[in-house]
Amino acid sequence: MKNLKNSIFLMLAICLSASCQGQAPKAASGNTETAKAEITSLKMQDLMKQTLALAEDVEVIMSYVEIPKNTTLPMHFHPGEEFAYILEGSGVIKIKGEEDRVVKAGEAGVVPFKHHHTFATQEESVKLLVFRAHEKGQPGRVLVDSK
Repeated sequence: MKNLKNSIFLMLAICLSASCQGQAPKAASGNTETAKAEITSLKMQDLMKQTLALAEDVEVIMSYVEIPKNTTLPMHFHPGEEFAYILEGSGVIKIKGEEDRVVKAGEAGVVPFKHHHTFATQEESVKLLVFRAHEKGQPGRVLVDSK
C-alpha cells in the first residue's frame, strides 16, 4: 500500500510539472459530437492510462482538466471511481442523491462508482487533476439524461 501511495504522489508531481495542452472531451458510445457541442471550450488531456498490477481488470487514468467559468458539464457517470484534486478555482460538484458541494483549490473529492454527477463553475474557471480507477475496456465517461 505504501508503494501505491508513493506512486500516486509521483504521478501527481509529474503532472504538475508537465505542460498540459487541452483537447475536446471524448464521450462514450458515439456521443462525442454532442459533448463537443455542449462544452466547446473544455480542455482535457489524459496524461496516463495504466492497468493495475493488483487487479488486471482495472485501469487507472490520470487526466488534467480545465473547465471555463459559467460552465455546467453534462450529467454523466464513469465505469469506476473518480478522484479529483482542485488545482485552481472553485466549483460545485453535484452527485445524484447527495447534497451539492462547493469545492475549491487545495481540496479533493471522490465520485463513487457509476454515480451520476455533474460539475458547475460560476465566476471563475477550474483546473483539476483527476484520477479514475475503472473497469478496463469501458468508455471513460457515459452521458446520461439529467432528468
